[in-house]
Amino acid sequence: MGLTIHYSLKTGTESKTRAAAKALIEKLHERARGLLFDSVTEVFEFAGAAECDYENPANEEHRGLLIEATLPLKNHRVKPNHIIAFVALPGEGCESASFGLSHYPPEFGPWNDADMPMYNWSWGTFCKTQYAANAENGGISNFLHCHLTVIEMLDYAKRELGILDSVTDEGHYWEKRDLKALVERVGGEWNGAVASLATLIRNTLDGKIDSGSPNFDYRTAGNKT
Repeated sequence: MGLTIHYSLKTGTESKTRAAAKALIEKLHERARGLLFDSVTEVFEFAGAAECDYENPANEEHRGLLIEATLPLKNHRVKPNHIIAFVALPGEGCESASFGLSHYPPEFGPWNDADMPMYNWSWGTFCKTQYAANAENGGISNFLHCHLTVIEMLDYAKRELGILDSVTDEGHYWEKRDLKALVERVGGEWNGAVASLATLIRNTLDGKIDSGSPNFDYRTAGNKT
């Protein structure tokens, strides 16, 4: 339970090599390091069945990431044979967000099921941002920082890299771009969020966020007169 952003990435046929997939993730990683995440790991690469197996005791340190890379298929999970990914923590109380691409055994792609298209390289996961809004984690300003930073990563994946496959934002910000509605959905007060929001947009999101409110201007909202 809790407001969550679900998302998936995939490459097209023009980016089906390991080198092309790694170059895409390195660009996404560079973008992450330019935003105000609390932390961003290095880009991890796992190759071969043994390294990609989350059930292998030798892989305990990265078990969570390896599980995320598996592919749900009917009654079991398909383990990848190659993973290129990193993990970023948006802020206090927020789940970490992973970004990567995984390659699966050829028998599971590119179309092994009429209802489930597979790709040479893909990734599907989610990031729960709801609890970043708790008072002990920083309240609504912290929630906005976390939620919008993840959204900016997805915007970049779509706009600059062309690898975004799908997004389901339970806060409905992805499709509506209405910040006031997002704040109200998570139970926050709009007026108390404006100053911190303006700072976030100016400093980390390059002014690309549109609140959807005719009365909101990020360029002046944080200024005191």
